[in-house]
Amino acid sequence: MEGFGVAEAARQHQVPVIEVRSISNKVGPRDRDSWRIKEALAALERISSIFPEVFTWK
Repeated sequence: MEGFGVAEAARQHQVPVIEVRSISNKVGPRDRDSWRIKEALAALERISSIFPEVFTWK
């Protein structure tokens, strides 16, 4: 949801944007004990580490 707002603002200002998301919990009742925040953050860290290899920053 928040990513859409950022992407729309970037589009309006012709600024490149990318959103990378990770899943920490399943849809359904809020069972915070089953959330896997550390694992989701670790996945984001892994994928963001390859950005310099994939993207050409200008």
